[in-house]
Amino acid sequence: MKYIKILLTSFFIILFCISTFAFSETLKKIEIIGNERISNETIKLFISTEINEKIDDAKLNNILKELYETNFFSDIKLSFNNRILKINVKENPIIENITYDGVKNSRTLEIIKNGSLIKERSSYNENKIKNLLENEFNNLEKIK
Repeated sequence: MKYIKILLTSFFIILFCISTFAFSETLKKIEIIGNERISNETIKLFISTEINEKIDDAKLNNILKELYETNFFSDIKLSFNNRILKINVKENPIIENITYDGVKNSRTLEIIKNGSLIKERSSYNENKIKNLLENEFNNLEKIK
């Protein structure tokens, strides 16, 4: 009975190890598609994966998360076939200029500009801006 228990335990440990490594492959190349402003090298710096590293589903999910956290992309698609990681991105547009109408006092205008979380030359992320506006509206309602 003792030997059967040891044999079964050993079998499950070996099975777990095999299943963990069976679904990972070594990364040989990274291809980036769809980027216009952000260079391939910059995108590669955003991810914590390098050539000759083992890639599995958990690693792919982590890469996706790391890229979305930059707020530079509105859509990201990953595929990993034949040891090639293809990253297809759609970049968020850039906010070129922000104008403030109706504020005549230059000191007040500077305070507003410096306090704004939305800056010129930053990525436009619609969800981020909606959340900022919603928070500002809620703060105004609390003041009233």
